Amino acid sequence: MDKAELLELKQLRDAGTWNIVDLPVGRKAIGSRWTYAKKTNSDGDVIRYKARLVCEGYSQVEGINYTNTYSPGLVILQDDADTAFVQAPMEEGVVLYIDQPLGYGDGTKRKVLLIKALYGLKQAAQAWFEHCRKILLGLGFHPSQFYPCLYM
Repeated sequence: MDKAELLELKQLRDAGTWNIVDLPVGRKAIGSRWTYAKKTNSDGDVIRYKARLVCEGYSQVEGINYTNTYSPGLVILQDDADTAFVQAPMEEGVVLYIDQPLGYGDGTKRKVLLIKALYGLKQAAQAWFEHCRKILLGLGFHPSQFYPCLYM
């Protein structure tokens, strides 16, 4: 098993991203796959390898496993929220199943029921924005009239 894949799975489990369940009759699961990247320092030397488990969002069906996908954006110089999307709960009423990660299944035909958003979903950015919006509103911030992703 790949060290980067194991780290990704640990982060997804720690975030409470999914439950392993039996696929209900009449439902279809969407696929999932691994993507890989190298993280380098300023000299171009590889400092670590990164693996991401992503959903094959192109197989999602509007109105069945996603509705709204709009997420406002603002150009910034630099920022990073580690494992951001997987911290955002799935939209209420949206039930989405994916195949177990290749190479890490439990040996059954059971599926993964997403509790939180996962990279590759059409609505992942919108779920992350909505999650952040609720936190910021709860802290007393309010959105700019002109830039809905800027809170003051």
